[in-house]
Amino acid sequence: FWFVHKFGKLQRGVFPQFKINELAQFPIATATEAQKKAVCQRVEKILAAKKLDLKADTTNLDKEIDQLVYALYDLTPEEIGLIEGNTKEGDVV
Repeated sequence: FWFVHKFGKLQRGVFPQFKINELAQFPIATATEAQKKAVCQRVEKILAAKKLDLKADTTNLDKEIDQLVYALYDLTPEEIGLIEGNTKEGDVV
């Protein structure tokens, strides 16, 4: 998603080819200990639920993790909408 929107191209479809200078621009946020702990707690809950029942519904925990990651990257509602497929680029949110 980021690569296509940043550079406007997909060189190889499903498995895009990244050039080193393009990959060096990939934004990787640095999480605080509190942010790491919040994500880890939810992941542990998901793993525990799946250990008891592989079909356990962990949708809400997945959404909570998504929200934590969105906050980590300071995403706007418009950016979140693009990621979640709720809006198209250029839509007003």
